[in-house]
Amino acid sequence: MLYLLAITLPLLLIGAWGKSAYESARQERIVGSVERSVEAASATLAGEVEQQISLMSLLSLSSVTKAYLQDPAKTTQAAVENSFFQIADVLGTFDQLRLLDTSGRELVRINHRQGRTTVTPRQALQDKSGRDYVQQGLKLRAGELLASRVDLNIEHGQVEVPHVPTLRMVAPVIGPGGERLGLMVANYRAELMLGEYRRMVQTVPGFRGMLLNNEGYWLINHDRSNEWGWVLGHPERTAQKQLPPLWQHMQTTPTGVFETAQSLYVFARMAPFDRPPAQGTDARGSKRLRVADHSDPSRQWYALIEIPKAVLQERSFFHSTLGQWLTALYVVLSVVLALVVAQLQAQRRALKDAAARELTLFQDLYDRAPFGYCSLDQSGLIRRINQTLLTWLKRERDTVVDRLRLHDVVANEAHPQLAQLLADSLSTGQPARLEARLQVSEGDGLPVQLAIHPIQRTQSKGREDVRVRVAVEDMAAQHKLRETLHLMAVTDPLTGLRNRRGWQDLMQQELRRARRSGQPLAVMMLDIDHFKRINDTHGHDVGDLALKAMAEVLQQSVRDVDVVARLGGEEFVVLAADTPSERALEMAHRLRERVAAIALPLAGTGEVLRFTVSVGVACATASHIDPEALLKQADEQLYAAKHGGRNCVRLAVMDAAAGEK
Repeated sequence: MLYLLAITLPLLLIGAWGKSAYESARQERIVGSVERSVEAASATLAGEVEQQISLMSLLSLSSVTKAYLQDPAKTTQAAVENSFFQIADVLGTFDQLRLLDTSGRELVRINHRQGRTTVTPRQALQDKSGRDYVQQGLKLRAGELLASRVDLNIEHGQVEVPHVPTLRMVAPVIGPGGERLGLMVANYRAELMLGEYRRMVQTVPGFRGMLLNNEGYWLINHDRSNEWGWVLGHPERTAQKQLPPLWQHMQTTPTGVFETAQSLYVFARMAPFDRPPAQGTDARGSKRLRVADHSDPSRQWYALIEIPKAVLQERSFFHSTLGQWLTALYVVLSVVLALVVAQLQAQRRALKDAAARELTLFQDLYDRAPFGYCSLDQSGLIRRINQTLLTWLKRERDTVVDRLRLHDVVANEAHPQLAQLLADSLSTGQPARLEARLQVSEGDGLPVQLAIHPIQRTQSKGREDVRVRVAVEDMAAQHKLRETLHLMAVTDPLTGLRNRRGWQDLMQQELRRARRSGQPLAVMMLDIDHFKRINDTHGHDVGDLALKAMAEVLQQSVRDVDVVARLGGEEFVVLAADTPSERALEMAHRLRERVAAIALPLAGTGEVLRFTVSVGVACATASHIDPEALLKQADEQLYAAKHGGRNCVRLAVMDAAAGEK
């Protein structure tokens, strides 16, 4: 009996210890996996918020928006509405995009609901000066952003059903002199990032992914009736009321695991709105907007996943019938020991296979990620690279790994700054960012942003071996958007010609070229005679047709090197390079005659509209080219032509020796 007890007791103790160790290791492994899920979901939320703030930065810097706010006569409201419409329709992340003047009056409002984007008619635009977010937005300084709390959208005083989670962001539009021109207001569809968070944390059946704001209200809960308590009038539906010990622990610890009798809770505090801005500037040299200190304080959130112990037990081997029988047999028969060992070995093999499958899955995700990734050693040699980056580089893996440095795949102009950022990042342990071009096998290269992160420091044979991870983001789409916005800013929407701003840019280029080459330059200003009479008699639609017809005739009548632009109203300008006064005068008369030959049919009348132009010409030699004086002279000659009977040309020549003549 004692002998049996001597054998059984150690076996029972070993069995009990083995069971406890198994459950502990299993629980630790599951908690570790959940912690990584929380970290990944938190990073995704922060990345989405940062992306929307970056987009608000770009919108608040839009040259079209600024031009419209500074001088509505030069940039039409339709141009701003079209720009906002394209952004809302293509991205689909905003319920509303609005532009307000400094009094709080809506100037533009774009709505995007149920996949449909609409422009609010001007008569439906509202005065929002009494709203709190407008008053708070008018206090913002340049570079600041106002972010509201994420809550449910309210229409006509009622919570919209089905619920529409919304994040409102407000940014000032600042003029070139630092003056406030207006406010950009965007209602971000918060259900996008909340839905992605819910998907990322609901990875294991039975585990409950949740999200709370800093007041303990549920933004996401496994019981949907607990969500949005402060909006729906249920102040009792908070973690503070429902889980007070957990809530108290979360107030003192930013991340961790909290255990109760029924569950394990894995949590992490995050502040996606307070994420430090990325280094570098945008195309206009302006930094990303920073969330203002007086924004809503509830922008701090808590990611939370509940792991019910019952679920852990149900999934445990020892909870199964087989496990219970094996445990009983283990106590009675010593041969069960071999069976238990074999079972454990089988489980280890299954876990190893599962880990291998997960590693394969993660490798596939790494290789097929929408971003490029590579790992470097201390010298900058590429030690690891994903397939996305190889595809961009149009190279094979064996021609890059352990053969090329990061400098070898980046364009030469970025080498000095890249070397400095790598050295600084390695020495300080701080991440860094850089915009550059990838050196591909053909073409001009791919514009990218490099995010440099030191990830490990180890001692190897007496020297420090530092590894660096570099994330590479394709910036081609953003560059294309900037180019499109710039083209819209310098083009007259009615005629398709250059507008005043676009003409001024080209004039500066031509002036510099004329000074270098010593060639003369001519400026011709053309104005339709009695244009107001055309509008008053036939309507503005006919007036617009006349402007388009004149623009087409002018464009067809000049050389490819000449520049035609519409300065505004019925006033056009032609910039003719390498054109002395005699040729400029001939050209002006030719343009006047071709405009006079226009016969514009009047719909429904059988009649045609004819009109004439007056032309003022100013010429200057290379030694006496002053853009302001040249334009002024052309304008004065246009005035003289108007008072000289119209439908005629007046010329002025500016000369360094003789002055004006």
